[in-house]
Amino acid sequence: MLGLLRKSLLRKPLVRRLAGAAVCKFIPEYLRVDGVRIAMNQRDPVVCGALTFRQYERDELRFVRAAVRPGMRVVDVGANVGLYTARFASQAGEDGLVVALEPDPVSFHFLKKTVEANGFRNCHLLNAGASSSKGTMTLYTSSENRGDNRLYRNGSADGSAAVEVLALDDVLPTMGLSSIDFLKMDIQGFEGHAAMGLRETLRRSPGLTAMIEFWPDGLSQAGSDALELLRLFRGLGFTIYRLQGREGLARVNDDHALIREHPGWSYANLVLLGPDAPAYPSTGAASRGRR
Repeated sequence: MLGLLRKSLLRKPLVRRLAGAAVCKFIPEYLRVDGVRIAMNQRDPVVCGALTFRQYERDELRFVRAAVRPGMRVVDVGANVGLYTARFASQAGEDGLVVALEPDPVSFHFLKKTVEANGFRNCHLLNAGASSSKGTMTLYTSSENRGDNRLYRNGSADGSAAVEVLALDDVLPTMGLSSIDFLKMDIQGFEGHAAMGLRETLRRSPGLTAMIEFWPDGLSQAGSDALELLRLFRGLGFTIYRLQGREGLARVNDDHALIREHPGWSYANLVLLGPDAPAYPSTGAASRGRR
């Protein structure tokens, strides 16, 4: 009941703004998380607020700790202030490489500060979004939640910026990357377009492990199709799982059921394993996520 009351109150703009302002008072300039130093956006009560109170994506971070190894080539699509980028860089080590994309100029500023604060030299940072082709698009931004910036019009936005977008199939080879080992993608429903611009790299990466937020309604709002995104990966030999936290991975056998189980704001965290990817603990259980 208390949780429902809290969600109901936070739907009211004034209450949400006041709650956000209160949270921001506690956000430090830098925060050490999982052994890395993160430059914090002290005006973002959602991502940086959750980090401050140690409530941010704990299951996903646990999986990353198990999956990313020294020497890996990692791509972080939607890097925000750089938590995952820093974890990837730390775990991949000097022999690895991390390519991080963040189109929002505000978040990119903090991403750069995060990499600098840790002294990483194995990161290539791009102030750009991932799409099916190169160009310029409008990023619709949310001052209340810098993790909810989107490359399509939406009711949560209260600002905008012209940003560069690119196809990773065109960019990665210029960095000497014909294939990659780990992919993280969380871009608020634009994953379908980004995956289309990454098809050839995916094809050349049979050992790839990918961790992707799967939000069917967001994919539809962005002008792509949730089923087609799943079919793209399956057609390249990937097996699809839901991330179950400490319980491991639950294999997805019915794509239509997966989509039906996540209407509206509901989403799933997926792990996609290429045919030569390492094995991870799995379970038959399943769970749902909700924004």
